[in-house]
Amino acid sequence: MTRAMLLGSLLMGFLTTPAFPQQPGFIGLYIDSTWEGCFMVDWTPGVRTLYVYHRLGFGRGVRFRVVAGPGVTMTYLSETHYYPSLGDTQTGITVCYQQCLTAPLIATIQYMAYGTSSYYARIDVVPHPETNAVEVMNCDGTISGAWEQPILINPEAGGCFPARWYGDPANPQDFCAALPVQKTTWGSIKALYE
Repeated sequence: MTRAMLLGSLLMGFLTTPAFPQQPGFIGLYIDSTWEGCFMVDWTPGVRTLYVYHRLGFGRGVRFRVVAGPGVTMTYLSETHYYPSLGDTQTGITVCYQQCLTAPLIATIQYMAYGTSSYYARIDVVPHPETNAVEVMNCDGTISGAWEQPILINPEAGGCFPARWYGDPANPQDFCAALPVQKTTWGSIKALYE
């Protein structure tokens, strides 16, 4: 009887477990595509590239911003997005993967370094200006907060800075939903510009 109850409870666990766990993971900044380099050296001038990943979680999209903290003397140059997005990483970006993914490369950001950034300065992932959290759209369409992994500049001994939690969003909204449209005619659209 005990064996049958154990088998039954295991079977119920499998049947009630969602296909994709609701684990938001974190948005991390790295200097390479292997997720190993979470610190950057700014001792000589040159272009530096940051890789932005959504790691250790599943999701259909993310919303956040990247901010250079005090002591970072690098200048933002450009960025490349790998999924449909609205905005940019410097002022606030919304990225929609169009499917449930884990560990996608979201963007690469290029900075011009001058070799003058302070020791232990950092570049952070922070909440999007429209929310109070670094947001992840889970695979089931719900929105939750996520961890952020900053990048350290000029650490004396290397190493990574601990990830930080911003909390869950106060007003979660489906930021990847289709924009509402209204049926109209070309004549009414042209009339807007006359």
